[in-house]
Amino acid sequence: MSARQADTHSSDALVRVREFLRADPDASPPMGKEDRAKVRDLRTDVRILARSRWFPGTPFLGCAFVCFERIFSARAERTHRPRAFPALRDTAIDRAQPRAFVGDYSVFDRLSIVYGGLFRGSVVVNYLLGIVGVGVTVCSILPQPRFVLSFGASRFSGFVHAAPFIEFGCIVLISAIFMYGQTPDHEAAAKRPRWRRLLTPRRFAHRWHERWLEYRLLAERFRYLELILPLSPDAAQKPPFTPAEPKSRRWYDHYFIWRTQGAIPTRVSVSEYREQALALMLEQVRHHDANSSRRGAIGRRLHKVAVLLFFLSLILCFSELMTESVTTHCAASSDRLLWGSKWPCDWTTGFDANLRSLVLFGAILAPVIAAAIHGVLATTEYTKVAESSRETADRIAALVTRVAPPGEADAELVTLEPLRDAVTAFADAAINEASGWHAMLRDKNVPLV
Repeated sequence: MSARQADTHSSDALVRVREFLRADPDASPPMGKEDRAKVRDLRTDVRILARSRWFPGTPFLGCAFVCFERIFSARAERTHRPRAFPALRDTAIDRAQPRAFVGDYSVFDRLSIVYGGLFRGSVVVNYLLGIVGVGVTVCSILPQPRFVLSFGASRFSGFVHAAPFIEFGCIVLISAIFMYGQTPDHEAAAKRPRWRRLLTPRRFAHRWHERWLEYRLLAERFRYLELILPLSPDAAQKPPFTPAEPKSRRWYDHYFIWRTQGAIPTRVSVSEYREQALALMLEQVRHHDANSSRRGAIGRRLHKVAVLLFFLSLILCFSELMTESVTTHCAASSDRLLWGSKWPCDWTTGFDANLRSLVLFGAILAPVIAAAIHGVLATTEYTKVAESSRETADRIAALVTRVAPPGEADAELVTLEPLRDAVTAFADAAINEASGWHAMLRDKNVPLV
């Protein structure tokens, strides 16, 4: 899709969002104050998308997340078993994409990618800044100035004075990213005293995590609606597209219902519909298989690195304690013998102040890095996301066999009824997987380490 087309989609979406805000007070029931504020945030996002390809922080945080995933998923083996899929023509995937709602899908898909990169990039960067801050502080207080390189001793005094400012800068950056990108807990805020609610920086909190999940859910709904409309013309008002209970609907439910009012199913033959359904199914199976392999590999590798760092810290601490003990006993012995042997005392002579500083640095920093890795794992939920994608891929793959490739028999069919159960189950699996992400990651936030 060209940049000109993307700008057209964004401009059209901006007009629709403005119309929705004007029409909402007449709806029954209308949205609450908080939901209307989120729609105004959507209006701002679409306006930025129509004018520029970059959001604030996207080049830095988004690239940090992409680089992080590339490093830890490099040369990852595909852990899923090969699947025997029916062959489709090369043009089938292109024709299976949304047509009536292509603009809506394109805009919300792009916005979800932007905010997903911002949120997950902030997780990586904030924990990395925490490691740098601790590492700089540890360097400045170690007793031996030549613990890294001997020729750096002359510059060490200047570094000692600069270290507090470097650590302070890291803390300021972490705080700024948190304050700007956090998702406030509105349910908890509503129970606070009024004076505390006034201190909540609502205008500065850009809800990176919440916007990512909400926009992703809307994108998935618009992607699969056209597939379900020929089977159920009022599908937009029913689960899994929107909650059945009006009181439980959020702003994105209201917008989706408003946007899809009067949607008309596309007239297609049984053969064309079967090919469209198969193309979407195969695309989703491959996507979830790849996502499961990549995220699973990242989760496993991060866990292994954290465990290795823990044992490295244990070994370094044990080495330091043993060396101190042996050095003390050797110094007290007139013949420099320990356990009737001379080699322990000779061994400690190589463990000078320079090496001791390096050991202390590693023993302190290793558990800090391990804790940061566990923080990344807990916030991003790599393991759970990989399991969710694997289960979704298996569910959809089982449905593929029930939607046979288009054949001559389709010419005799005049109804899509034989495909209803399989296609409906596929849409349920795909949309509920996005809803599952929303529920699973709902309590996550930009980390403040």
